[in-house]
Amino acid sequence: MGSNRKIPDSINPATCKIIGQYAKGGLMEAGACIFAVKHAFLETSWRKDKNLRSEVLEKIAQ
Repeated sequence: MGSNRKIPDSINPATCKIIGQYAKGGLMEAGACIFAVKHAFLETSWRKDKNLRSEVLEKIAQ
């Protein structure tokens, strides 16, 4: 995704408050995402290794 694209706000419809931002994407980005997910689940230990998932998600949360 190019750095010149605007990153839209994600708004909670119940409160109308901004809760985060998301990147807009199209067909190419969706295809790349699907490929990455399939690879992670079918060709790595991601789906069986709960410790790996926990470590990665903890790093993302920081």
